[in-house]
Amino acid sequence: MGSSTSNGVYRADPPPLSIIIESIVPNVITRSWLTKGLLTKPVPAGESNSAPTNPGTLVQHTTIRLITQCLLKLSNVLEAFPPGWSERTAEIVDAVRKRVPEFGVVAGIAQEASKALQKSEDTIMDSETRARQLLLAEGSLRLTWLYARVLPGTMAETRFDVGKLLQETEIEAPEDSQTNGIGGLRVMCQIHMLRLLGENDQFVWSAKPPGSQHTHMYRLLSLHLRTPYAQLQTASAALITRLFRTSVLFEHDPKEVAAWIESLPRTKHTNSLASEDDIAIFLAFFDDVLSRCVKTPYKYLEQGKQLYSSSSDVSRMPSPLFMTVLEQLRHKPMDPTSRRLVASFLARLVKLLVGKMEVGDAKAISAYMRDVFTKEGEGSPGLKVVSRLEAFLEDLAPAEIAMDMDTGVTSTPTATLFVQEVESMGIDEEKANRAQAIARIVDWVRSSGGELGSPDIVRLLRSLESWSIDRATLRELLEELDFTALSTALLVLADKKETMTLLLDAFSFPTAFRMMIHQGANSEAHRTAFVKSLSQLPAELLPWACQLIAHRLGAAVTTSSQSATRTCLGALDSLCQYASTSSEKDSVKPILFAGLPILKSLLMEISWINVLLGDNSDTDLALASPYSQYWSGSLLEATSPIEFEVGANAYSNISVLIPLEGKRHWLFRLDSVHASLYMHPDLEGGSVADSKLGVDFALSNFITRAID
Repeated sequence: MGSSTSNGVYRADPPPLSIIIESIVPNVITRSWLTKGLLTKPVPAGESNSAPTNPGTLVQHTTIRLITQCLLKLSNVLEAFPPGWSERTAEIVDAVRKRVPEFGVVAGIAQEASKALQKSEDTIMDSETRARQLLLAEGSLRLTWLYARVLPGTMAETRFDVGKLLQETEIEAPEDSQTNGIGGLRVMCQIHMLRLLGENDQFVWSAKPPGSQHTHMYRLLSLHLRTPYAQLQTASAALITRLFRTSVLFEHDPKEVAAWIESLPRTKHTNSLASEDDIAIFLAFFDDVLSRCVKTPYKYLEQGKQLYSSSSDVSRMPSPLFMTVLEQLRHKPMDPTSRRLVASFLARLVKLLVGKMEVGDAKAISAYMRDVFTKEGEGSPGLKVVSRLEAFLEDLAPAEIAMDMDTGVTSTPTATLFVQEVESMGIDEEKANRAQAIARIVDWVRSSGGELGSPDIVRLLRSLESWSIDRATLRELLEELDFTALSTALLVLADKKETMTLLLDAFSFPTAFRMMIHQGANSEAHRTAFVKSLSQLPAELLPWACQLIAHRLGAAVTTSSQSATRTCLGALDSLCQYASTSSEKDSVKPILFAGLPILKSLLMEISWINVLLGDNSDTDLALASPYSQYWSGSLLEATSPIEFEVGANAYSNISVLIPLEGKRHWLFRLDSVHASLYMHPDLEGGSVADSKLGVDFALSNFITRAID
């Protein structure tokens, strides 16, 4: 069959194999020629100092680029093939594999280049030589990744320990790497290495390489937490997520991985040159926890079931890894500061996990943590972390709703003196010294025991603004401050644009939501902080955010607090608007419309509809419209009496508001529902008949109001 671009008819059979191969790797390019180009040895740098270029390196680099372009062309061709050409696809891949050098040759070049790159960090080298080595390393690692991606099975042809590349890669970025132009090449080398790890099914992240006391995952997490490059953070997070999601640790709920990564400590500065930073302390602990849980995951799963007694649904429980962390928090020998660091991580994680858990189970976790730190004594620094977690959980299911809040604690004399000292400090132009000074401030807030009142919090935050404090450190500092005092300080700083910009980027979602529910939706500063925090939250956790808000909404309805209910619904409204632009739009919809019992109950009670959406304003109509569309659609698709009854009751209530807008549209929809329910043979019975009357009422109500 001939092709025709005018009538959209294309040939059913693929083009001849020889023509396709010639367009990817022409006959003039032979395997032996390409292999010889790859194996051309560069002249050692010390023997050609006078030469402007190194011919050997240039030949290798050019050959690598040529093969890279061939494999990229192969990738594009295979993506364009329809599913029915699978046989020709296999023939093409096999033919290309025979024309390019063996994978072992390419892997050897990549390993040599990576070793040379690592050694160069310990020697004095001019920028030109270093750039040549980086170019060669970047090209060879990219080519190795392409082999693994478009020529499946090639990595099995040779003994290639891809984990060794991870151990040889540099974790800390050199001081000058972000300004001298070399940093970008170094980042690309690391990104290619991460991509290569992702393509290798034989990579075991829980294994310990020879001579190392830590697993490969320790190295990956360290790279993710320490790199200053956003691209490398994203690539490493994607690989860590992929490895964890396919492991036994998170098979019950792969989305949970995002919460764990979000909760990791990220402060990489210390208050003294002799001490380890938070990342090093935590990862040493966490790596041991990972190894323990991978060996006996079901042991910790059973222990978790005993602790999380409010729900029998395993998918609503945390990973067995969580129980392992709790166990080692109790039994592993640690100094109080390190134990407090682990507790802070757990507190951040629980505030996210409670979005899928019962509040009672989260409280059981906090009770377990309190028991651990109580045994350390009343002066245990971890008790402060536990107390703040308990206060957060109590806000989600309080016995009595209180929207108004006091201004928080009053600064102690030592705290006031501390803030005065911070204000009197000069801004050190040396980045390392400035970071160390900020670390001392964070350490004081954590360990001093002195509380800062809102006036001193304002002064401290204004000072840190001029110090260029990074987002991760500021976020962890905000967690250490008294919540009520911080919330009051935000009101004072509302008109300070630069300070607010800094703060809005640092507030976590749980903190921003808690401030909003206490101050109410009328506080513009707190509403803005809440909306901004949504963009800081991983998109896959948005459904959990809905359920976290629902916990508070349920408490508000139980205590008949209309103001608290409105605030929670306002938070859900803001979340919906944000989710509509995210990749999780389709995941949030069923949670809102069918997954939140408390919201469904509100939308099925005419009294609450009148209270919550009774102003007939444009805002109310916009809120009501999606629910009416959902319930009318459910009616049209109902296949059982139960489905029909639920949908009819909800629709007859919510449709009270709909006639005020789009009358023709809603009349047509009501008519469709009306016709469908009376023609459906399975929808009979007393309760269903009552539901039919409800839809009749909605239709008559519509007509009456339309006439008015």
